[in-house]
Amino acid sequence: MTRRYDGGGGRSEGQRPSKMVQCRVMNVNLVNYTVDCISQFDRHYYYDIQVSSPYMHYNSGEGIFVMPDVGAVCFVCIPSDSSPPFVNSFIMPMQQAGNTSKPLGNPDDAITTSIKSNQLVDQGDLTGTDAPQGTRSRSGKVEFPHNDARFDGGRPEIKPGDVFMKGRDGNFVILHRGGVLQIGGSSLAQRIYIPLANKIFDVSGDYEHQNVGGAIKWGIQEGPSIDNPAAQHMETYRLFANDQFCDIRIAKGKVLNPVTEPPKVGSTFFGDSTSDLQNAGIGTTAPVVMEVVIAPGGFKAGTGDLANPAVAKQMTMHFIMDRAGGVFIRSEGGCVIDFKKGLSLKGAGSLSLAFDNAELKAKTSMVVGGQALTEVSGDQIRLGSGTQPVARMGDSVAIVIPVAQVSGLLNGSPFTGVITIATPAVGSITTGNPAVMALRCPLLSLNLLVLFPYRPACPGLSRLRSRCPRYSPRFSSCSQGRSGSVP
Repeated sequence: MTRRYDGGGGRSEGQRPSKMVQCRVMNVNLVNYTVDCISQFDRHYYYDIQVSSPYMHYNSGEGIFVMPDVGAVCFVCIPSDSSPPFVNSFIMPMQQAGNTSKPLGNPDDAITTSIKSNQLVDQGDLTGTDAPQGTRSRSGKVEFPHNDARFDGGRPEIKPGDVFMKGRDGNFVILHRGGVLQIGGSSLAQRIYIPLANKIFDVSGDYEHQNVGGAIKWGIQEGPSIDNPAAQHMETYRLFANDQFCDIRIAKGKVLNPVTEPPKVGSTFFGDSTSDLQNAGIGTTAPVVMEVVIAPGGFKAGTGDLANPAVAKQMTMHFIMDRAGGVFIRSEGGCVIDFKKGLSLKGAGSLSLAFDNAELKAKTSMVVGGQALTEVSGDQIRLGSGTQPVARMGDSVAIVIPVAQVSGLLNGSPFTGVITIATPAVGSITTGNPAVMALRCPLLSLNLLVLFPYRPACPGLSRLRSRCPRYSPRFSSCSQGRSGSVP
């Protein structure tokens, strides 16, 4: 049986003092979590020794642990009970100032670093690109020779009581004194938790959140670097967690890839959505700044890319707004707008409404007016609940006048008579109200010529004229037996 290492003291286990040896990590075993170290001074090698931690447990790898990097300076502990050595702790190499051939006009130029295993002072040019990372102080000029040695090793300045975890690539975790927690990968990729008002402050250059119900992506346009890249905030939503693709996409900012409106197939009475967009100049002269699209299974989560080329035809709702304020809305469903108070619609341009069927009602009154022209067109136009047709200027008309009996006094003697007119009377409408281009018959003036016999000396002529002032009638007979023409 191989005897365990006794530390070379010849004493029994547990009765000899433990030893601490300054070493440098030479190799790392990523699988076994062990390192190979070499002592700085007596050149002893320690192979496959583990690294200690503030706390660890063998159950599921519980604890706090770190994987050292090659070159780290550590202290190896050789226990007093002859158990295997282990890395007890790590220290920062010393930075020295003094005794070099470098000019001391700039004190930082005199800083050298012990970076080699034999603890020799590195005399490399620390102002050049060959200076090891983390060996220069970042806190300003060193007041040489008052500060002969430093151990910051590139660590940033922190406040008393702060707890700092930092990687060489700029990522960090800081527990600030006062309760603030700061976690980040860089200055533009970090989150700060502030206990005052329970605030969470995020800083990012490109933000992406993946969720079983969808995703959010907020950042700048991908591609070659330019001075002023476009920025976009995109959200995608699933209706059900197991859906492969998302049904809803909302994009804001500079919308990079708006969905193209498909041309409408079939009747062109209402035109198509594509031509409406082009005619209104929406999204053509000014960039699209907001878009909402509903297309079942139409979008990939995260990127918001179209799931298939037919998404444009699958859209059930499309909303577009451009930077100039132009708005476009198309929906395959209905729309209900209900206001408890007044509704006002104003526009400096024209208004166009097109429906299969339309109905406009007002509970008390309605006013429809056009300063220059009000036009109502259709194969049949009904005003109110009326059923009588309306004639227009120039239309031919035929009027049936029934037989009329007349009676009166002539020179103190009563008389009776009958007026008969050849019917129907035919004529045309010559005048009317010029503001209304369709009128009912009672408002019309007729130009008719009606002939019938009468007696010229009949005293009842004045009575006839008083009853029929618009006509020049002829009567056939009267009680006096006279006949003739009225001049």
